[in-house]
Amino acid sequence: MFANRCCGAASLAVLWAIMILSLLAAALFAHLRPRVAVAARERQNRQELWLAEASVRRAIQAANLAPGDNVSTADMWAGGAEIFGVRELSTGRTWTLRSVKALADFLKKYPEVDHGIDFGLADEEGKLNVNIASREELESLFALTLELPERERDQLAAAIVDWRDPNNMITEGGAEQEYYSNLAQPYPVRNGKLPVLVDLLFVRGMTQEVYETLAQVLTVYGAGKVNLNTASLPVLQALGLDAGLARSIAGLCAGGDGVRGTADDFAFSGEKSIVGEIETRISLSDNQKNLLTGLVAKDRMGVTSRYFSGVALGVASGGSYLAAVEFTFERGGRILYRRERRLGLRTAIKD
Repeated sequence: MFANRCCGAASLAVLWAIMILSLLAAALFAHLRPRVAVAARERQNRQELWLAEASVRRAIQAANLAPGDNVSTADMWAGGAEIFGVRELSTGRTWTLRSVKALADFLKKYPEVDHGIDFGLADEEGKLNVNIASREELESLFALTLELPERERDQLAAAIVDWRDPNNMITEGGAEQEYYSNLAQPYPVRNGKLPVLVDLLFVRGMTQEVYETLAQVLTVYGAGKVNLNTASLPVLQALGLDAGLARSIAGLCAGGDGVRGTADDFAFSGEKSIVGEIETRISLSDNQKNLLTGLVAKDRMGVTSRYFSGVALGVASGGSYLAAVEFTFERGGRILYRRERRLGLRTAIKD
């Protein structure tokens, strides 16, 4: 009987010990669980960035393959989904998009991103340089690209001019230091050239949506000479070309299939021959010829490019977030601008 009591007491002690150990294990697990989750998330973050970085490296390689500085949309950098679309790797997927606007479209359509997404790189020198463009050129560009009332567009152009000019004299419709000093969170006006385009978000009247649109046609890179081989219709018209001539030149550059970014795209062979090459293919009036000649003489129009940009994306297998790396680089590989973001996805990619 004594032996039975001892056995019962021992069993009870074992049960208590098991219960105490279980409570300790549960407490330890509760303590460690957030740390384990954070470590797993950090691992996935690194994986997403590695995937995006693979696209950055591929983009630089594609731009470097263009023969010489005479750049056109027939070169590999301008390729679409075939070159810069989804790339399946062992740890996830990666893409390269042409702009932040394309990123917004990507996030709206995800995971159905096989069609209607602008994959590829952007030639920064096919855009209008915001540090050099006149107010009239900005107003013309905004009229062609922004769905805003004319008064708001013109005021935005004036505010940009005031943001970058070295004085505190207010351009009609613009905004100088007095406006920015009276904000709830005041900050100084730039009063100089914009070092990066995202600086525009500080300008009065600028919104994220407007910025995403303008980032497709404005740049801070290069000397202000627009590459005629890669310029879009709005940029050509902002330079002063009438709509008909701008369409004719853009159509000529698109080649026989009428699609830019394909092998049959036409490329002007050099700055000195621009007007002659256009004249042999497109009927020019004296005014149009004089305008083109003047733009070339003033170094506002050329055929070379050294600066490119894109948005590289990386999504880890099973992940519900993506790494988005906005980047601008000079041919040769030097990164001039890089911005990393983590963005949520509506549907996780399955293994």
